[in-house]
Amino acid sequence: MPVQAKKPNVLLVVIDDMGWSDVGFHDPTFSTPNIDQLSREGIQLDSFYVSPTCTPSRAQLMTGRYNYRIGLQDSVIHSTEPRGVPLDQSFLSNKLKSSGYTTAAIGKWHLGMHMPQYTPLKRGFDKHYGIFTGGGDHFKHISASQEFTARYSNSSLIFTGYNLWEDGEVSPDNFVDIHTTDLYTQKAISYLNEFKQSENPWFMYMAFQAVHDPIQTAPHWYEQGKCSKLSKNIEQSETADINWDKRKILCGMMAQVDNGMLMIRESLEEMDMWDDTIVIFMSDNGGIYIHGSSNLPLNGQKGQYYEGGVRVPALLSGGYVTSALKSRGKDPYIHNDLVHITDVHSTILGLAGYKDETRLDGIDQWESLISKLPPARKNMVINLNSHFFAGSGAVRSGKYKLIKNADPKESTIYNKVRNVLSGKSAEFTESNLFKVAKAEYETLLNPVMLMFDISRNPSERTDGACAEYVECNNLYYNAEFSKERKALEAFFEGEAKTMVPATFKWEDDGPLTNPDNFGKVWQPWRDENGVPLAMYQDIKFASSEIAYMLDSSISISGAMASHLVVIVFASAFISILLGFLVVHHFNKKKKRGDVRSTYTEI
Repeated sequence: MPVQAKKPNVLLVVIDDMGWSDVGFHDPTFSTPNIDQLSREGIQLDSFYVSPTCTPSRAQLMTGRYNYRIGLQDSVIHSTEPRGVPLDQSFLSNKLKSSGYTTAAIGKWHLGMHMPQYTPLKRGFDKHYGIFTGGGDHFKHISASQEFTARYSNSSLIFTGYNLWEDGEVSPDNFVDIHTTDLYTQKAISYLNEFKQSENPWFMYMAFQAVHDPIQTAPHWYEQGKCSKLSKNIEQSETADINWDKRKILCGMMAQVDNGMLMIRESLEEMDMWDDTIVIFMSDNGGIYIHGSSNLPLNGQKGQYYEGGVRVPALLSGGYVTSALKSRGKDPYIHNDLVHITDVHSTILGLAGYKDETRLDGIDQWESLISKLPPARKNMVINLNSHFFAGSGAVRSGKYKLIKNADPKESTIYNKVRNVLSGKSAEFTESNLFKVAKAEYETLLNPVMLMFDISRNPSERTDGACAEYVECNNLYYNAEFSKERKALEAFFEGEAKTMVPATFKWEDDGPLTNPDNFGKVWQPWRDENGVPLAMYQDIKFASSEIAYMLDSSISISGAMASHLVVIVFASAFISILLGFLVVHHFNKKKKRGDVRSTYTEI
């Protein structure tokens, strides 16, 4: 079999919140001709799965492991949370660096920032340019925290600050009015010029902020060409609540990304590196309707386990891929078999010649894809949530998909707890919190179960308005599919037993993180030992909250200080109550011998 001995360069491109129909090769009304060309020259991955939100997907990409094995199964990392991808997990960049690659990260990080060792330069990247947070204004380069209410306070707080960093220093680009897509494209080309001076292969992680909100770009991107001709699609509007005004702007954002991809390709071709480069292009999760994204004809959106939340546009291309296909007598094609985001990790490692001794969930799919062999992957876990999210999740095995609670939201409990604590008359009492927990009790004990044949019902219809039952119905309760259902449940339950505790516990460092304390810039707010920088004697506190909490406490230990600022920690207490209620209920039913299914135990 033909072998390409030279290690390829790897350009890994992640678009933020790009929906299924936000690319031209899925929706011809969109303006992405250069991305479409990549899909025609390589392999379009038509059944590519991710997690429903960004941090969990990116954690899986970097570690090659299902996120419920590393504690990232539940929620994104909020900008004031003291957590990140556990440090015992080796990143793709670490592994490639040890294999002789030069590594660079550009764009959005969102994998941890509270301590320096969680940031890109400490996780295997030689070069870094971008933001640590989960998003921000594309022109002003400012990120905002989530809104929260501090304990002992009735007022809500939101922190804002500049967000761009380069190689451990605050970037002067924070103060230029240039869109992030253009900044990231320019930086990528700059790095490529450096890479060409070396004999080493390179790995570039290109994580565009687009098309994450705010939905914004210069008018010329959407007031001309295909984007200017976009109009409300009545049929689609009846299916999904898409914001059509924003969709035109989002189209412009994708056109801008597409132009960036063209500029990078042309640079690679001019530098004679294109033929040695693999391009992997994907989204981190489904699009959001109110932002103007469309996942149609798939059902659902970001944050949900429906296909529209977890099945995203993806492709494998580049000169190296074109040559590999040709050497095996294969033409570019659309690959319909299962590919999981962890497979990207393992496939890149295989091409780099790296032998990973740790257990990975990703599968090296290179030969299967390039030689069009039988499917390398038979099943996958889309995600499994902890008890914080009612043990929700989704799995696929062959053509069948099982979903437990398609729309798990952290806000279900988080916002209710916050409301209890933020009211002027609210008190932090066990009685108040117990009422909140009890309100969620029935929901947790009665999960919504769904099962679909995705090959026949990719839109996950349940309306029953079709000639073939399997094409528009939930199969979970149909006796004819009991064998398949039991197999999926066994798979779900078996994997759930391997789950580690979630790192998401609604813990928050609050005012310790305030960018006003650090020159109005988001940065790590604890040192390498976990001691809050706000404890250092020379910090001039920017807020009365932090000054009050640390007054006369400057000399105490970091461990004690971590307990001084705790935002809405009551949710952890809620979880304990919920766990007690559920286990107590399950044990009572077990004694009576009338447990309906093992899914009742959460």
